[in-house]
Amino acid sequence: MTQSDNEERKHRILDAAAELFIHYGYDKTTVSDIAREAGVSKGAIYLHFASKDELFEGLLIREMMTYQKNWLERIESDPKGGTIGGMYKNVLYALN
Repeated sequence: MTQSDNEERKHRILDAAAELFIHYGYDKTTVSDIAREAGVSKGAIYLHFASKDELFEGLLIREMMTYQKNWLERIESDPKGGTIGGMYKNVLYALN
């Protein structure tokens, strides 16, 4: 399996976890549920994440990185992005 295959599988796992956590909640979602939704084995999940808690942390990190990237792109493309008002406005837009 190549590095890109591993990354693609990891993203599939995170996508499945996000969908299930939103729909059923963290406590009611099992690693088996996530594996089934992602189309992988439980072992494949544990190759990437040591526990459901670590998987959740990975999901939060991915979402924060996506938000940060979006926010920085908005600030850089906005002529007033470096002002307090511009930063505030772009924070709100990035949250959408």
